[in-house]
Amino acid sequence: MIVMFWYRETNWSLLRLNWIAVWRKTLTPRSRNDHSTYPFMPLSFSFPSKTYQQLSVFTNRWRISIIAFAFILLLWIFSSNFNLDLSSDKIPKYSNYDGGDFIRASHMIMVPGHAIFKGTGDGISDSDWILQPFQYGQGPTFIQHIESSLDLALQDSESLVIFSGGQSRKDAGMRSESQSYWELAKTRGLLDKFNKTSVFIEEFARDSFENLLFSVCRFYELAGSFPTKITVVGLDFKRSRFQNQHRKALMIPQDRQILLCCQPDM
Repeated sequence: MIVMFWYRETNWSLLRLNWIAVWRKTLTPRSRNDHSTYPFMPLSFSFPSKTYQQLSVFTNRWRISIIAFAFILLLWIFSSNFNLDLSSDKIPKYSNYDGGDFIRASHMIMVPGHAIFKGTGDGISDSDWILQPFQYGQGPTFIQHIESSLDLALQDSESLVIFSGGQSRKDAGMRSESQSYWELAKTRGLLDKFNKTSVFIEEFARDSFENLLFSVCRFYELAGSFPTKITVVGLDFKRSRFQNQHRKALMIPQDRQILLCCQPDM
């Protein structure tokens, strides 16, 4: 039986055909116990070592290709069976409320926290807050932010108010800015006109960029869609920051309005 080898990069001029050796083996008598005796011997092809290396590389490439194809095929089968949607284009852009657990909302009213209310008093005095030295006297401004956001929410039935701010002060313990804002609104009776599905908190933001980013994520968690309108109620010196820098960084489309209801800096 003659075994034929073919490889596209083989240099056939380098193959040595050992004709004389084949002829001698064919004619030379052998003993009966010599199992190497054959009536006919196939042609002996001797490949250079470089050719063997090329064959090895070629084989390894094929193995890698087959493994990659099998992995992609399994991933496709898995995603089809479990209805997984790997496309980011399928994220809903508008409210898809169907009477289920999602809240019907399209307008996010976000209040970025600036300080932590201690939970005692009415929030007017500096002693009611944990403040930085440059924040002394700003308690009434923070109250005004809360009141303005709730007034805006009363004017739009598809709005959600989100107080945003994390645990920014070590001496406040586990109290976050957003939680303390909600408690202050409740203490002052500002939540009496709202139900429990209108005012929420976001407790992880550490700066104004995260205020906007995490609040949008929180809104999506509650409403099942991204807001078509965003209103930020905060200090005036952050107006350009939200409108230009943060909007561009988050790639918020131009058709999504970002309004800023800012109070003058104290």
